[in-house]
Amino acid sequence: MRANLYALAIAILTASLAVPVVEATLVAAQTEPAQDGLATDGLRWALVATPRRLTMSQRARFRLRRQVTNEASAVRDATQASASFTLDGASSMSLDMAFGNGARSSQWAALAPGATVSDDRMMGEDLFPAPGDYVIAMTTDGVTVTTRVHVDP
Repeated sequence: MRANLYALAIAILTASLAVPVVEATLVAAQTEPAQDGLATDGLRWALVATPRRLTMSQRARFRLRRQVTNEASAVRDATQASASFTLDGASSMSLDMAFGNGARSSQWAALAPGATVSDDRMMGEDLFPAPGDYVIAMTTDGVTVTTRVHVDP
């Protein structure tokens, strides 16, 4: 079906613009290997830490964002994806609970093609008990994304 849509798009562009359209570009885009964060259902997951470098006294303003972009051609339900979190390689119940509970916008259940939705948690004091380097990972539907945070004294 996707190939038919590309063929239709090429036909429309060629007819309306009266210029040749290179089909090879579209074919190449279809065969590129999946990148980090892209699940097989077309949802691209990301984990964003803000700021990525902070001091112990700034931990209260640390924000961790989980976001998903629908790169499929149809509406997807991102609420069906189950995520698990680790902090420095160890399972993190605090992150699992923080992102697993609470209300989400209705957009999560009907994520339109090309749309991105996110939710944030402010929990730097819970995650970073001491200065150092931390790695936060989120695994969703077999896809793991990570972010690194450095905490200065």
